[in-house]
Amino acid sequence: MGGRRELNIRKARVEDARPIAKVHVESWRTTYKGMMEDDVLKQLSVDERNKSGRK
Repeated sequence: MGGRRELNIRKARVEDARPIAKVHVESWRTTYKGMMEDDVLKQLSVDERNKSGRK
């Protein structure tokens, strides 16, 4: 196993909003597949999540 890596944690910036929204939507689709209706998961939108995440 490799050595230790440095981890830098910072506050999210405006330009991080879309990638964060994409992770949110994809993680919901993966996690809740089979537990929620496929149509509900398909309706999740990166664009909509991106808008709501900026508020």
